[in-house]
Amino acid sequence: MLFAIFKPFLSEKLRNRVHFHGTDWKSFHTYIVADSLPLQYGGLMDIPENTGPKLHELLCRFKDEFEERNKHGYTKKSKVNNVS
Repeated sequence: MLFAIFKPFLSEKLRNRVHFHGTDWKSFHTYIVADSLPLQYGGLMDIPENTGPKLHELLCRFKDEFEERNKHGYTKKSKVNNVS
């Protein structure tokens, strides 16, 4: 198991936070409430699948909004130095 390789390098606090449940949904639900999980993970949320063409259509619908929001944020250091 990959985790066994990295486990000695993790702090005890982090090791105690990692849990493996396999297909034991009851154990899993002690950490994550079933109301907030989709059906495929043993939860109660019925989430419509938006994959492939549906997802592309959805993203294209909000393209202008995405581009507008991408204009905000941090400026590169070189641009800051050029401002007087």
